[in-house]
Amino acid sequence: MVIVRGVRPRRADRANQGSAAGHSGPPVRSGLSALSALSVLSAWSAWFMLASLAEHRYKHVSMTCYGLLMASQTGRSSAAQTVYSVTKELILSGELAAGTLISEGEIAERVRVSRTPVREAFLRLESEELLALHPKRGAVVVPVPPGEAADVLELRQALEQSAAERIVRDGLTADREGRLRELIAAQRERAEAGDVHGFAAADEAFHRGIVEASGNRLASRFYSTLGDRQRRMSVSALRPRPERLHVLADEHETLLGHLLAGAADTFGAALRAHLTATHGVPGRPGGDH
Repeated sequence: MVIVRGVRPRRADRANQGSAAGHSGPPVRSGLSALSALSVLSAWSAWFMLASLAEHRYKHVSMTCYGLLMASQTGRSSAAQTVYSVTKELILSGELAAGTLISEGEIAERVRVSRTPVREAFLRLESEELLALHPKRGAVVVPVPPGEAADVLELRQALEQSAAERIVRDGLTADREGRLRELIAAQRERAEAGDVHGFAAADEAFHRGIVEASGNRLASRFYSTLGDRQRRMSVSALRPRPERLHVLADEHETLLGHLLAGAADTFGAALRAHLTATHGVPGRPGGDH
């Protein structure tokens, strides 16, 4: 008996059968792969868009927070500077006398700020030796240390004498002379009004103007560091003797005349007498103001 076995169609026949049925093996698999790739690509695109949006929002929020932080710090620094300026002026003008105890709350209420900028300003004034801080009590206005006035007067004499010699050698410009005359006129106005504080400020500006007129920038910078002490000394010396305001204005006029006449030595002698008459002789009774 002959057994007829089924014959498997050849590969080409299977392909033809698939084509006849409207289907093709490999094309079907290719279509599925393309669809899967498109889905993955769409998912990645969506994720990338979301990530970019999140990063943008993060950067925006970060920059906003940074801006608010900087604005807060700037505002606090500005408030601290205001407290510093106001408190320092109260000390230099003599309104807060040496030995006066002040509190953070008192100054905060006066300037209308919180206590934080007051604390920062007090620390700055302590570094300048104008205040001594006492925890839980406040701050005490530091008096002028013994001997400091004598040191200031010696430095002023040396710097202004040197400036006078340079001015005599190089000449005084019209602008500088005009500025010095304006300051003398301002002093006369303050003297007429009995304004010791205003006079002391104009007095310091006049003497500093002489050093600046010499053209020595280093001397000018150093002299400017004496300004606060100079004002404080002048207020202390002139408040009990307001009648000397007119005299000082006249003496400043004389000092300017010596510069214009080219008499540096005469200027030096007049300056020494001028300082001694106002502040006394350092180290002697009535001196070291």
